[in-house]
Amino acid sequence: EYGSDSWVMGTCAPSKPQPDQPLDPPPRVGGQSVRARYALAGQEHVFQQMEQPGAHQPKDVAQFLEQLENIRVDSLARELEASERAAEQELTGEGGPVTAVSVDKMSWGLESQTVEDKTTWSYMAYHACQRGQLGVVVLVEQGLEPGVSVGAARLGPLSGKTIWQHMLDKLHRVKHKAAAAVSSPSELVRPESIQIPLYIVASDLLIDQIKADWEAEHNYGLFGEVMFVGQPGVPALDPQARLVMRSGTSVHMEDSGGGGVWAALHDRGGIGDMVSRGLLGVQLFRLSNLAAVPCDPELMGYCLGHQTQLGLLCSRQSSTHSPQQQPQQQGVLGQEVMTVHLAKSHQNASAIRAVS
Repeated sequence: EYGSDSWVMGTCAPSKPQPDQPLDPPPRVGGQSVRARYALAGQEHVFQQMEQPGAHQPKDVAQFLEQLENIRVDSLARELEASERAAEQELTGEGGPVTAVSVDKMSWGLESQTVEDKTTWSYMAYHACQRGQLGVVVLVEQGLEPGVSVGAARLGPLSGKTIWQHMLDKLHRVKHKAAAAVSSPSELVRPESIQIPLYIVASDLLIDQIKADWEAEHNYGLFGEVMFVGQPGVPALDPQARLVMRSGTSVHMEDSGGGGVWAALHDRGGIGDMVSRGLLGVQLFRLSNLAAVPCDPELMGYCLGHQTQLGLLCSRQSSTHSPQQQPQQQGVLGQEVMTVHLAKSHQNASAIRAVS
């Protein structure tokens, strides 16, 4: 998903010290271990701007050193070299080279099923929902404004609903259909009794704002079903594998995006929560994918019925007028379903992390 153009960036212009800042002596930059590690890795340039007298406040320096501590500077060059080498090689799998298939010619299982089969898969998913065995992972991107998620964008002047509300309306409809499907004359199942765990994944720069937005909306009535998971960023590098600076006391960080979802869920408690709930499967999609149906019954049921470990649904996208993208040529919207039996199989958190 991530080509070199999306993460190898040019250098950013350094910020200039403000005239009203005190001209203190140069701060003592970094402990010996931090600076020594960066010098050994050929990254000592990150300290250059901090040597200027009065350029930075001590608190900025402290935050900068903390950021440097969390960057795996020792392996940056190796990781860049490995990614460039992989990009040049043909993708291969265990069975040999992977052949690209035209979307127009691709016919996959779900599309070839009869109406009766699709109904069967849906009922299977509805019963799993009623037992609390299915979950949804939503990857949230940044919107047009820095620090504001795409979920805050409003879809149009008529409804005035945000993308969050649009997605949750579809989730509630799935709950209502599930309740109707599993109810019997002797036992009525109420939609509000069905819990579909929702794992909201966003960068560390966005996750606190998303939490605040949800708290302002009283969690949209979903209490005990929502978990917010922050993703650590990845440092931007120039073509020489040198760290790119956002300012004199900040390394430019990029979102780890879809490639870092499962690692973040593993490291920050999401996978553990799935295991403790006994989930049989989870669906992953981007919030900006307005065509996605949370806990899509046909897709989830199909994957459960075939006991597949990973399913992928692609739908043709006529244009990408999403809140954060410019119009472009036709593309593909994707959704993933992970149906590893987390609570009953040895393929648990470590296996999912290996998949990521």
